[in-house]
Amino acid sequence: MKQFWCSVCVAIIFWVPVVEATWDNEASLGLNYRSGNTEKSLYKINIKSEKYTTDHDWLHSLYAEQGMTEALQTEGLVRFKSEYRFRANAQPYYASIVVQGLHDAIRGVKLRAQLGPSYGYYFVQSDLLKVDTSVGLNATDERTILSHELYLAYRLAGNVNWEFNQHASLYVNGEISGNVEEPAQDFQSLVVIGMKSAITDTVALHAEVRNDYDHQPDKVDAKKNDLLVTVGLTYDF
Repeated sequence: MKQFWCSVCVAIIFWVPVVEATWDNEASLGLNYRSGNTEKSLYKINIKSEKYTTDHDWLHSLYAEQGMTEALQTEGLVRFKSEYRFRANAQPYYASIVVQGLHDAIRGVKLRAQLGPSYGYYFVQSDLLKVDTSVGLNATDERTILSHELYLAYRLAGNVNWEFNQHASLYVNGEISGNVEEPAQDFQSLVVIGMKSAITDTVALHAEVRNDYDHQPDKVDAKKNDLLVTVGLTYDF
């Protein structure tokens, strides 16, 4: 199964045509306070890389957090996502391929790997404001502390990226996905709201609220909802 996912990812990378454009890259570091399953300080890193052209969009992100209690690792989470969007002649409609993976030690998820197509629409698309929504299906390989499942998952997502000016910006990302055979029981959601305020040309102060929900966590003592509040620095490169 691991070889299958690797082969698919490589095929997608080489299939996408090369388009000259500028990448927007940023890395964020922060100290967090979590309420829900745990109440403690965490270290967080969030790396994003995005490229927008008239015909194609590339969106990559890597998020990770680690918690330590008395010099022992007590929790950890890694979330990866890569999306390629095709838009013919800058049309507001787009078709995309989404690859994403999750490891969540808090809820007992060793790996949840997903791959599938999505179809979306840009309500607003400009250099300062982008608003879009999408719907899709994902082939899902989920390995938890209790079971190993292969299933088809639905996916609904929405994004807002608003640059007020050269010094301040707002972003909102939301996604819900779940097993198509149990859509109201076996599902997860993630909502992220954040603001950035520039300190220099390359360094900004950011504040972020991240709400992570799992309706059926695999760990018996795990709560369904985790709220994460982040304050930290962002470096643009």
